[in-house]
Amino acid sequence: MVAGCLLAAGSADAQPCLPLGCPSLAVADGQGFDFPDPDDFQPDRRPGIMLNLFGGSCWNPPSGGPQWWQVLSDGDANGVADAVDELLLQLDSLYDEGWRRIILKLPAGALSGYLMASSQWWAMPPVKREDLSVHLRAWIHTHPDATVGIYSGFRINDPCRLCMAPCETCSDCGEGGGCTMCPTCDDSPVAHVPDTASAADMCIFYNNVAPWIALEVYEIWFDAAGGAKVENWDSMLRLAGNPDYRGRVRFAAEPLIVAAGPGWKYPVFGVIGRIPFVSSRRYYAARGAERQGAPWTFDAQETEIHVMLRSDDFCVDADADDAEECTACPDWCQGPEVAIDVVHEYIQRGYIPVAASSQSAGYVRRILDIDAEGVACPADLDVDGIVDMQDVARLSMHLGMSGGATLYHGDVDLDDDVDVLDYLLLVAMLGTGCG
Repeated sequence: MVAGCLLAAGSADAQPCLPLGCPSLAVADGQGFDFPDPDDFQPDRRPGIMLNLFGGSCWNPPSGGPQWWQVLSDGDANGVADAVDELLLQLDSLYDEGWRRIILKLPAGALSGYLMASSQWWAMPPVKREDLSVHLRAWIHTHPDATVGIYSGFRINDPCRLCMAPCETCSDCGEGGGCTMCPTCDDSPVAHVPDTASAADMCIFYNNVAPWIALEVYEIWFDAAGGAKVENWDSMLRLAGNPDYRGRVRFAAEPLIVAAGPGWKYPVFGVIGRIPFVSSRRYYAARGAERQGAPWTFDAQETEIHVMLRSDDFCVDADADDAEECTACPDWCQGPEVAIDVVHEYIQRGYIPVAASSQSAGYVRRILDIDAEGVACPADLDVDGIVDMQDVARLSMHLGMSGGATLYHGDVDLDDDVDVLDYLLLVAMLGTGCG
């Protein structure tokens, strides 16, 4: 039993926290468990969508998430907390749209955008844990062709709390708005990367992930578990090789591992074929590979590299009427972009898209024909909110395509090609607003 876990932090009311014991856990000697064997790795090439339960640091503690995720009352008296009811409705909606790989981002929340604890179970109120144990597990069982995962922090600490550092390092995230982070950080040690050769660390890690495995989640993605820090990705890979979890859940790391070299940094190809990796599109672009004209490439059949598509991952000109090519764009941008073309390029290069906003979900659905019949305003090919001559021009580029066409190419009538009928249907909708 992990000591010191009596209360779930972040609330004035006592919230019982009863971590699991750690019987017969595997503990490695020396450095830790071996890395997973590449021959055993089976990449999953399905696109994903992220359901955000982290609404910003001021929504927590104790449990993070958008406003609906905070409602623990049972307004409809069906015996399930309204937060969990809404989660199930949203899962149903995503499933109906054709998504079969759904990732819950930070179910218990975080102390800020940069302090994402791996403790995403015990830090939630008991009613939420109890309802998830029954109803999320039931949803997974009744949708066997879909999978649910979670996105969590990587560093470990007290599994009952979201604490990552002592109180003196915390601050009021609301600038006087009353959402001080310090109460959840009092007397907490600094969180650290799991040591796979430590019995104590393996017990904490087990308490963080075992409840999710019991719900039969498919995968757990760990924030800040890859990148350039050897300590992080070494631990991540060794955890993936831990026999306690092998075959029971998939572990994925963020961001993509890179190795130091002259000039820019590039992926470590001997590592990325062992577990999944995910990074934001901005991460890939900011690394500068595109600037050099040498995009990161990899064997898509032997690796699983995701590109997470958030609303801030694209170069949007803040003032299209001025003389500057891209006003207020990030410094890695080369100019304003047509976002759906950016997404298409990444997919063509072998990246697996993960939609992290409603707009990026629209891009992915059009490109990959995910429930194309249910896509609103299909003639808005560039998803800019109106059917105009730009859409006509885009369709014209693919006119005559005889197979494999999607909404991205202009297959408005969904018959797998782009022909005159598609052109006439689009022209008939010119001027239609799609907001």
